[in-house]
Amino acid sequence: MTVLSRISKGQPEMERELKIILEDQLPYGSAGFRSRGLKILESIKS
Repeated sequence: MTVLSRISKGQPEMERELKIILEDQLPYGSAGFRSRGLKILESIKS
């Protein structure tokens, strides 16, 4: 997840796809997945 986030920096279409996937999977993920996913979502929005 972190590697994909770093790869997608500067590529808006990839960031949008990553955001969609994370938002879709967050309710079903483990605590670690949710924690990392929320941090990545914050970095995408800013």
